[in-house]
Amino acid sequence: MFEWTTPTRRRGSRILSPIPHEVYLEIYSYLEPSDKTSPADSMRILSDLARVCRFFSAVSISRIYRSLEFSGQQPNTTYGRFCKLLLQSAHSSAEQGEETQFAADIAPFVRECTFRDWSSDRARVPFASAFLERDARAVRLMPNVETMTIEYTPISRTLLSTAVKAKQTLKTLRLRSCTLDDDELTKSQLIGLSSLTLHTLEFFSSSSSSSSCFPPSAIPLRNLSTFKTNTWPFGLYFLKRKHPYLRVLELHNIEDVPALINFLNKSPSITDLTIASVQLKLGGGAAGSLSLDAMALHDLTALSIPSCLLSAFSAGGGRALQKLALTGTETRYFQDAAGVNADILHFPTLPRLTVKDIAFLVPMADSLTELQIPQHVYFALPLFKHFRGLRVLVLVYDHLNFETDSVVETTEQFRDAIIDLCTKWPPPSPSSHPLPLRELRLEFSHSPSSSSSTSIRANPHLWDLQLQLELLSTPLTQTFPLLLSARFAAFVQWQRWDPSAGSEWNAYVPWEMRAWVRGELGRGRQYTDVGGVFGELDYL
Repeated sequence: MFEWTTPTRRRGSRILSPIPHEVYLEIYSYLEPSDKTSPADSMRILSDLARVCRFFSAVSISRIYRSLEFSGQQPNTTYGRFCKLLLQSAHSSAEQGEETQFAADIAPFVRECTFRDWSSDRARVPFASAFLERDARAVRLMPNVETMTIEYTPISRTLLSTAVKAKQTLKTLRLRSCTLDDDELTKSQLIGLSSLTLHTLEFFSSSSSSSSCFPPSAIPLRNLSTFKTNTWPFGLYFLKRKHPYLRVLELHNIEDVPALINFLNKSPSITDLTIASVQLKLGGGAAGSLSLDAMALHDLTALSIPSCLLSAFSAGGGRALQKLALTGTETRYFQDAAGVNADILHFPTLPRLTVKDIAFLVPMADSLTELQIPQHVYFALPLFKHFRGLRVLVLVYDHLNFETDSVVETTEQFRDAIIDLCTKWPPPSPSSHPLPLRELRLEFSHSPSSSSSTSIRANPHLWDLQLQLELLSTPLTQTFPLLLSARFAAFVQWQRWDPSAGSEWNAYVPWEMRAWVRGELGRGRQYTDVGGVFGELDYL
């Protein structure tokens, strides 16, 4: 089935020179899922191409079946039929037709499997347990599964056995908002996870203060190169152990800053570090009283931390950071007499960062290409003088730990904010080379998924595409002539292709935000459109 030859090109009766395979594969790379193309759209395009010729069929099918998603909300999909046929192909007594052989032939293409939304309340979906059992058993027949994601799904004996069965190839395990299926699992069955040799582990719980009863000791951690979690119990368990191969670390809700600093001092291999938030006891003092050793994290290239930890990273030198984000947050919680953490009370207002606080960044100017900072830092430090290689700039106008005197809620305030931004960064002179800034993101409000979505609905400038285009075309493009991408709201992305050729700015709604935008428009949200960006989603 997967035998093919190079596609023959003709013009009439004349045979044209063949197109190199590398060119076809490059074209295919633009058909992969992206912020513009949803996985469903990508699959539909690839399915159409698979019918063109044998070469396109082989390339398309390998991509269609590379990543499978088994959803409890839609259990009997195309992938469900594939699993049924694959199970039939494994039984010698079953009838072996072309379809079962097809399933067996494409099983080796599968690299990633996701089990999502298999709610513990499976009574809502008839035969849900049977569908989940079928899909999990079929995954065990896929010999090259490298990544498994379990999301909003109880971890059952079936899923556990599937992960262990893939131990020869499984390198990435992602657990998100999962619980243990206590009715099925025993402690001895959890021990089976110890046979895995994982390189990447991500554990995100619906509760940041617990591990959802999942024992961290059940999973081997020593060989990890990437570890991410939002639960402090799991994070603290991880910090108390050595991880000689660790390169990427992401932690949320840090409650013990000394334990973090001690771990980082002993982890020289880390290159990418994210501390999304620090969660301190009310009245417990500041977070930044400790510092890293001068030679710690010498190979660090990407750093994302709350500003309260900035002083801990300012000691020493020689770090050639390429990406720096000071957008993490600090929160305070109340702890009762029993030592139980109550709900987080508030985000404390911190002193604004000064030039002295961030002066240690200047020696990194030659290497730093991406900077994400609270808006006031942009006006405190003359970035254009020091960071001549900056390509990505993100300014946060509503950081939860800093007061702002640049509230942006109206159209005029938005216009003034853009003018102030451009005034602070002088336009290039004819005798100088323009700075290479390619991407600019201004965060005026939180994402729609957060509790501040009402703020997004109320801010008219976020829905005024004509105003955004006007400001992009004049002050912003004059100040940043090489700019290719800009964003003022999470639900609209602006881009252009070639500034030297005078290409125009175009907007689009990322596919993950289309349902949210469609819902807002359906409720009568007023907007000013450009090129039908919102109009094609407004079905009323």
